[in-house]
Amino acid sequence: MVDNRAAGLTRFEHLQFCLQAAQTVILFFTLVAAIWIGTRQNEINRQLLDLHFRLSLDIVYDKGNLNIFNRGQENVWIRGNQFGDEPVRTEKIGRLINPGGFYYIMTERLQALMKKQLGDNGEGYFPWNIFVTMDNGKKYTAKLLLFVKMVGGEMSVHTQTVGFVEGDWGK
Repeated sequence: MVDNRAAGLTRFEHLQFCLQAAQTVILFFTLVAAIWIGTRQNEINRQLLDLHFRLSLDIVYDKGNLNIFNRGQENVWIRGNQFGDEPVRTEKIGRLINPGGFYYIMTERLQALMKKQLGDNGEGYFPWNIFVTMDNGKKYTAKLLLFVKMVGGEMSVHTQTVGFVEGDWGK
């Protein structure tokens, strides 16, 4: 047993000192746990918010147009596209597609390119990237494959969405 009188402390003062030391240690670990919980909760909240901004596009060919439907819950801006090995084409002002709405791209240029590459009768797969921005400011590239079939000079297109990539366009 420690002689508290030698340290100049009474038994009560020694007990108070030990309790304060224990409280300080408990407070420190409570603070560390609160910081960890707060950081984790912030990550969960960010993930929940990102669910709200989930990108959902359907692309459908309709005689002369490629229609881009916004199936998501937020606005989408079409900022450009890239077909095959052509250079990336972006616009400063995007084309707004509201939730449930659509935007169309006329396909005369695509038909002329396909006639040049495939002739009047032929078929092939061609990559097509669409560059979009969401309400939260994030940039995405919608990666698609277009199966183009030319029969007697008439073009038909079947679209397949490969995926959505977050980040800078054209990369």
